[in-house]
Amino acid sequence: MGFQDFWYGFKRKVKRGYKKVKRFVKRYIRFLVRHTKAKDYSVLFYTIMAFILLIVFILLMGRAFKSIGNKIEEKRAAKTETTTEETTERITTTEDPAVTAHKKLVEEAKKIYEKDKDYLVLVNKENEIPKDYTFEKHTLNCGEIIDERIYDDFDAMMGDLNSAGHDYEILSCYRSKEDQENAFIVQVQKYIDDGMSDEDARKKTKETIMEPGFSEHETGLAADLTGEEQGTSDDFDDKNETIVWLHKNCVKYGFILRYPKDKESITGINYEAWHFRYVGKDAAKFMSENDLTLEEFHTLLK
Repeated sequence: MGFQDFWYGFKRKVKRGYKKVKRFVKRYIRFLVRHTKAKDYSVLFYTIMAFILLIVFILLMGRAFKSIGNKIEEKRAAKTETTTEETTERITTTEDPAVTAHKKLVEEAKKIYEKDKDYLVLVNKENEIPKDYTFEKHTLNCGEIIDERIYDDFDAMMGDLNSAGHDYEILSCYRSKEDQENAFIVQVQKYIDDGMSDEDARKKTKETIMEPGFSEHETGLAADLTGEEQGTSDDFDDKNETIVWLHKNCVKYGFILRYPKDKESITGINYEAWHFRYVGKDAAKFMSENDLTLEEFHTLLK
């Protein structure tokens, strides 16, 4: 039997059923009218009661279906929430170890910074010394000046260096803004005397000497150290036992080698084997263990 035959038969049954219901309703109405005219209201009463019960039944069924629908939705929502939590937990559990390690690194860096932020001020070509920056000065026997707060650690480092059998020379520590300006101008003039233009001379000077206001030497936290009468040159650290000892041990006293090899693109300064910067013992250890410059440390904080 095809669909058309089925559909035709279905329509005939519906029409037949409709006619039967219609005949029943007409007979029932005549029956109701007859009894009402005869002042027999019982049929009317039962009819009204049946109609009311039918409406109540429909309303109750509606509420029942709504309640069932709500329960189904609640179960579906609970299942979705559970699936989401499981997915989140699975993602957290399977997080890239490198990402997890980096997060721990950031957290540790922030804790260290909050503890020793006074020693971790970032000063470079892009970051000027804060206008309100001050510190109590301590004058060393050689006449150089450092921050009073770092004197004990600096003195301990120099004492242990000497006890290890190494002579040393303190080339430069604190410089005032005026001294830094003079050092910068003198070097620029040397390059100009060698035939450079003023612009090129300034650019070349900035590779080794900061402009006034942008030099770590103005913080009282930096020191240029070398072997006695050794001076400063790019390759002397491999021959200078004093510098070798300082590179190996400065971290224990809260100092770092500020401008290391292969980090010029980050620090913006050529390798300086003699330039040490105090950052605090915890920060120095953290930076040394993770091979970080002060710029990279501050990048973690961001």
